[in-house]
Amino acid sequence: MTEGPTHYSNIDTGCYYVELKPHLYPLPERTIPICVTPLINVTDMEAWDPYFSLEPNPERQSLTVRWTVGEQYNFSSYDLTLHHHPSLRINCTGTTIYPNMSIIPQNRLRVTESLYTFYNLSRGWYCARVTPVDDRCPLDGCPVVSSPANLLIDPTDWECENKECGNKSGLGLTLLVVGCVVGAVVTGVTVAWAILHTWPSITQVFTSATQYSPVPIRSSLHKSGGLRKQVVLLVWTAQGPHGAKFAPIIAAFKTLLRTYGHCEVYDYLELSSLPERQQLHLLASPTTWLDSLLAQHSIKIIIVATEGAWQRQVEWKQQDSSMHKGSVSLLSTPHNTLDQLLFPYLLRRLHDQPDLAGDYSRLFHIRFSEVSHSAVELSNVVSWKRYKIPEHIRSLTVSLHGSTAASAFEEPSEDQLSDLQAALSAHPQHCSHVSHVTNGTTLPWPSAVACNGVTLTNGTART
Repeated sequence: MTEGPTHYSNIDTGCYYVELKPHLYPLPERTIPICVTPLINVTDMEAWDPYFSLEPNPERQSLTVRWTVGEQYNFSSYDLTLHHHPSLRINCTGTTIYPNMSIIPQNRLRVTESLYTFYNLSRGWYCARVTPVDDRCPLDGCPVVSSPANLLIDPTDWECENKECGNKSGLGLTLLVVGCVVGAVVTGVTVAWAILHTWPSITQVFTSATQYSPVPIRSSLHKSGGLRKQVVLLVWTAQGPHGAKFAPIIAAFKTLLRTYGHCEVYDYLELSSLPERQQLHLLASPTTWLDSLLAQHSIKIIIVATEGAWQRQVEWKQQDSSMHKGSVSLLSTPHNTLDQLLFPYLLRRLHDQPDLAGDYSRLFHIRFSEVSHSAVELSNVVSWKRYKIPEHIRSLTVSLHGSTAASAFEEPSEDQLSDLQAALSAHPQHCSHVSHVTNGTTLPWPSAVACNGVTLTNGTART
């Protein structure tokens, strides 16, 4: 160099050391060190104009979003959103909001690769918005880029296009249909004429020898047979005092939801409860999988309040893994990786999405009243409607299916509740047990649980 300044492009942020050596003869005895700080926005972000590819798959009802990444735009991650409209060819540029347009997911999805596949999509027009996330971005963020819109069609339409079912051989098909209709009419007229002429003799034969009695239809089958199965995400944690002892209770409760409640229950702590595609998605990216379920408004969410769930929420609010003195530390109990990751993640999502946390038609807060004190109920989660199980099992089931399904469900029988009651009775904190000991520690509420109108605490019964 002969004069400054000198610019170095596309360098990472950090601390640098520069030596300036004058070209003189003889050379000076020492060089001159200079401390410098690199520019943050050394890459021209405005010049990033990637090529987008939206690849719909009607057979799987999925859409893959791809975009090009230049060598100088090696961003660390991206925020991705997918915009959908059932009938209009929408435009993702600018801030235009179309009527009935939805965004998937509601919060931005963080990805590290330049492609992502969305599943369980409905028919309509889709476009994507991508925002780079990198230290080189300006303080107000990197510019958003948008893709053109693409159409995802129904699987039936796609099959029709592949099989070229259209106007080809339309005439033959029309003649075939007309012939079938004419044949059916002629056959019907012939059969009706025969019945009318032979009816007196038929009735005379059967009325003398045959007696008919009404056969009652089972009301439960008649009423709920027309209901479709409601997909439910059951969220619980095995952390906290006696947390592992809740597993048999959860298993019995899921069985009750499936048999009595006519539900399909997803439980990420039991992979076999998920369809194969959901399992693969969960194992590949747990948080992305949970976001995809939260974005599907048809999926209902049941969150179980226990001592461990209450402690999770306290820890998350304090942003500190150490609990106050005298409480139970989650670090002292064995934990499942998905449990440790997804339960706090859901709490954060509910905090970030108050509309979801207050959606009484989609989010349901339950507590097993015979083993958990009312003080374990979570705060800021559908605060004005709580379900006690097993007392409110019918009310919960009706709410899951909607108020129009109230006539389809009667109160569950003792046989239907027997497995759940047995699991509750076996729990160390069941109300029928006199002493409630929690690993030698004291929880921040009285160790008393109501049991059929009676409260038991430290060997004393109070009505």
